[in-house]
Amino acid sequence: LAQNLGYTPRSRRSSTATVELELIASSGHTGSLVIPKNTKFSGVNNEGESFIFQTTEEVVVPEVSGEYKATIEIYEGKFYTFNKTIGVGEKGVVIPNPGVDTSRLDVYVRASEGAATRTQYQRSNDYAQVEANDTVFFLEEEELELFRVYFGDDIAGKAIQAGNVVEIEYYISSGQAPNQIAQFSLDDAIANTDAVNVTTISASSGGREIESIESIRLLSPL
Repeated sequence: LAQNLGYTPRSRRSSTATVELELIASSGHTGSLVIPKNTKFSGVNNEGESFIFQTTEEVVVPEVSGEYKATIEIYEGKFYTFNKTIGVGEKGVVIPNPGVDTSRLDVYVRASEGAATRTQYQRSNDYAQVEANDTVFFLEEEELELFRVYFGDDIAGKAIQAGNVVEIEYYISSGQAPNQIAQFSLDDAIANTDAVNVTTISASSGGREIESIESIRLLSPL
């Protein structure tokens, strides 16, 4: 329905919480501590269901007055990567998992399978604002709540070529079920620490289901 109306519906959205971490450094450690990207936390909702939350970027924590503290956002969802080598005539790829939070897509393109470097592409929603060589991608919904990432045509956005490798990093969201979680525990070890104390600053919120058909009919252009 949405594709026929020229409208990309909102995907699921991951619930987000804010926590403060007090990191107890190992004896003899000097310098900063590092919380890696995708460090996992867990929490239980009011129905007793457990969910995994993660950091979505690396956080460097400096020592301040003998303490290591950081206030960070954590996001519900499971982290996935999907790589595809582009064939002749292909202009994009379908992400193979339903439940993707498309607000947290990272899309990269390598020139070939053996290329050492990759270029990050940014999402665009407006063809009119895109130049020919802009490294952007676009989204459209497919069947079964899947989403397709596609690229420009060298008029509006840089085109991809056969042999290019598209790499997509994304999170599978549980929607609204993980909202209102107020306590979290750290599931992963953080290097050079003996302990980490987790204090919730704001309970999880913002998780949403994929946009309904009724909402699509209301909001999409005629």
